[in-house]
Amino acid sequence: MIDLGISKMALIGAVALIVIGPEKLPKVETAARDVEQSIQTTTTDFEQQWSDATGDNQSALTQDLPAVMPAYKHPGKKWRVKQGAVPGWYKARAGVRTKALSGAARVARYRPQKLS
Repeated sequence: MIDLGISKMALIGAVALIVIGPEKLPKVETAARDVEQSIQTTTTDFEQQWSDATGDNQSALTQDLPAVMPAYKHPGKKWRVKQGAVPGWYKARAGVRTKALSGAARVARYRPQKLS
């Protein structure tokens, strides 16, 4: 619930003593205990109702779990290989290069042809 240590409680008590005064401090401490007790009873009632409502489902879920969890298997995806969204027929028609050419292949491709 709320984690209040000894040092925090002492600090809260010192601030309360300064702000409220020593005359009214016992009334405030009893009021704080009443509030804490009502919060605890409310939480226990809620936890009881929650366990009653979900008790059957929790037991069914634990029975369906396998005794041994399966080992991790790498999906084997090649994330470095990008696949374009443009279809191949469109690239061919528009003249988009899909493969890299070496320098010699590029020279041979664009060398002027002899007219015979």
